[in-house]
Amino acid sequence: MIEVLLKLLPLFILIVIGAVLKKIKLLSEYNANLITKFVFYITLPATVFLSVSKVSINEELIVLPLSSAVILILTYFASKYILDKINFEKDKKKVILSSTIMLNLGFLGIPIFNAIYGDIGVAYLSLFDISCGIIIYTLGNYIVSKKRGFGSAKNILLSPPFWAVIIGIFASSNDLSLPIEVNLILGYLASLTTPLIMIAMGAFITFKIENKKEVLTATILRVFLGLILGIVISYILGLEGLIRNVIIIASMFPSAVMTFIFASKEGLDKKLAIEIITVSTIVAMILLLFLINIM
Repeated sequence: MIEVLLKLLPLFILIVIGAVLKKIKLLSEYNANLITKFVFYITLPATVFLSVSKVSINEELIVLPLSSAVILILTYFASKYILDKINFEKDKKKVILSSTIMLNLGFLGIPIFNAIYGDIGVAYLSLFDISCGIIIYTLGNYIVSKKRGFGSAKNILLSPPFWAVIIGIFASSNDLSLPIEVNLILGYLASLTTPLIMIAMGAFITFKIENKKEVLTATILRVFLGLILGIVISYILGLEGLIRNVIIIASMFPSAVMTFIFASKEGLDKKLAIEIITVSTIVAMILLLFLINIM
């Protein structure tokens, strides 16, 4: 337990730094959005590629993206059924439902898995995240869109982390290696991912929770329902070791910043989205410490 805390403590300190910078007005949500874009398009792809390209890809690992797809689809239908029974405003239901299938794996998951499991943990998580990205841009877009149309494949095909996984798999499978100079540049960029995204996360945290019932519902559906489904899927498939750990832990990760971005784009309740991200993150991190200790 102490060893895990020591590994994660620097990440939590960076989040606090971000929150403090926002409090003293040195960092705004607008600035944080710019940082997340820089990470998404530049440093995160470098991190993902370097991690995936170092791992020996085999047929067993196909279970990672398949499991995430099944878990998120089941989460969607279960959450939709439950929300249909609850008397929340229609637009708030959209925010809550979208938050249940948007896992914060790229921005929050990769730094944490890197701290706990190293490059192989990042590689496995990146494979798990393939289906998550596809579902966010299709089903997630469908949930919040007023036109009720599915998002085009363009968003997926223009996603740098997605291509970093594909190219990393290709490099690993064919024993390809990049020139030392290129590896050094990618290494420098990858080293920026964790500090930048943790500080940016701090800027999105809010300490005023107005939509208590909605936030509680979203957190239960995202974190605890996700955890249960992750455990069930792992048990049914008879998984063990790191693959099992990745599926169980990733399945209970909190709602992603994309929840806020989608809500903003469609004119939905941005305040609710931020509250869900904040509370689900706090709850998931506390639960993570417990899970790591017993795995």
